[in-house]
Amino acid sequence: MENSLAQNQNKRELKNQLETLIETKRLILKPLELEYAKQIFPEFNSEITTFMSPSAAQDISETQHFIEDAREKMRVGTDIFSSIFDKSTGEFLGGGGLHNLDTATPELGIWIKKSAHGQKFGKEAVAGLKEWADKNIAYE
Repeated sequence: MENSLAQNQNKRELKNQLETLIETKRLILKPLELEYAKQIFPEFNSEITTFMSPSAAQDISETQHFIEDAREKMRVGTDIFSSIFDKSTGEFLGGGGLHNLDTATPELGIWIKKSAHGQKFGKEAVAGLKEWADKNIAYE
């Protein structure tokens, strides 16, 4: 009985995240779409992924496969995968997400393309993701 109670307390209500849009002062974080593969593939390269998982895709089909898998995780509600855009220009800047939403300890992830480094876009995107988490999920 005790084990069953603990299992029920660990369950999280999962919602489809395919339409989760997050806005900050300068950024808009849009749900990851297959149409963004052409922007992601050249920017999510070995220089950007040096200390990251996953590593850079060798072919755009790998990026497309990643997006398809990510969208399924978003559909079932366990993850948010966002493409980050400059709100004023529409320029693609990178990607970010909240992962393992079905646990007490979700993870933040972020990457910004090399040409946009040094402008604090990553910090702003992470703050936007954290603010969304604070308002929408229970976590430790």
